Amino acid sequence: MKPSAKRSMSIIFAIIFLIGSLFIYKSLIKPDYQEIVGLMAKKQSLKETLDTYTFLNQEFENLLSQYQDQDLEMTQRQLSLTLPNKPDVSYAAAQIVGIAKLFGMKIGSLDIKQLAIKPSDKTAIKGLGTLRMDLQMEGDYENFKSFVKAMETNIMVLNPTNYKIEKQSSGPFLIYKMTVDTHYQSE
Repeated sequence: MKPSAKRSMSIIFAIIFLIGSLFIYKSLIKPDYQEIVGLMAKKQSLKETLDTYTFLNQEFENLLSQYQDQDLEMTQRQLSLTLPNKPDVSYAAAQIVGIAKLFGMKIGSLDIKQLAIKPSDKTAIKGLGTLRMDLQMEGDYENFKSFVKAMETNIMVLNPTNYKIEKQSSGPFLIYKMTVDTHYQSE
């Protein structure tokens, strides 16, 4: 066989092999590659979910062991600071007045009303009572913002609902009228 014929045959075989490999890639590898990429993404997602659940489970076990180590009476006292067992008007008023003094707000009036108790749908859970406090105070705006932020992060659940800001006729301060709800467990 002539050398030119050998070269021609080898070029033809190379082209046939190239076409064959492209056919195999397109028909066999490419469809499976998409599936492999999908499965790898799913594996990564499931691994992240497992890591998250493992972390949360460990945190829960740590929290549970802390509460098992504590005295139930002490835990009840701590919870009573957040959600008292009875309508403790003096405690609620002291929280508001203390926060106001801390931020330089002057309380003009404080009116407290006990609202109706919302019964619970579940028999094991007590109903939730509400003390509504209407207050009027004066001070500058920056102190008022700090006052509201401190109320929202206070240990006792204080829920500021209505705000009204007025300019004082004489003096540099503003007058703030607001309603704050706090809750307690009914007996």
